[in-house]
Amino acid sequence: MDIQAIHANLSRYVDLPLEEVEVMLGQMEEIKVFKRDFIVQPGQLSDTFYWVMEGCMMAYVVDENGDNHVMQFAQEWWWTAELEAFTKGNTSTYHIRCMEDATLLALRKWKMEELLREHPKFEKYYRIIFQNALITHQRRIIHRISLTAEDRYERFIKNYPNLELKVPQKYIASYLGMTPEFLSKLKRKRWEKLR
Repeated sequence: MDIQAIHANLSRYVDLPLEEVEVMLGQMEEIKVFKRDFIVQPGQLSDTFYWVMEGCMMAYVVDENGDNHVMQFAQEWWWTAELEAFTKGNTSTYHIRCMEDATLLALRKWKMEELLREHPKFEKYYRIIFQNALITHQRRIIHRISLTAEDRYERFIKNYPNLELKVPQKYIASYLGMTPEFLSKLKRKRWEKLR
């Protein structure tokens, strides 16, 4: 675990001494997960927040027709959790699945509460990342209702340049709200423009 890199990442949001970062890491468990593994599934209790150190995770729901609806991809330095289950103690309503071998830092709810209580700078850190997550979620809704499919795809490529190498096209299409076939047409059109 590269404590200096973790410290640098956290310091983008709050000014933290290295000693406090070490305290935080002492509350977390490093876990290895493998491609196609689930860390959360519907019906499970989920009291853990995961920080992706390496790899890629995908959060999604499955509707009554068996179709996947992707809500989030979490790559290096991103957090993921089944937030309602984590916050309210409910069982999970969606899946979080590993899209490639990954290393995660897992923070249990009671340890997070202890950390926030004893180290107020982490309260600010988590407030900032939750605000940023909400902004991203709201922006995605706005883009879904106001942008063309082509514009949504272009923004996706700009914001997540390497994700297409990690995630099958059908999941990217689901995230963007289109069929895989239509996404293939957009990709062909894009490559023709770039030639």
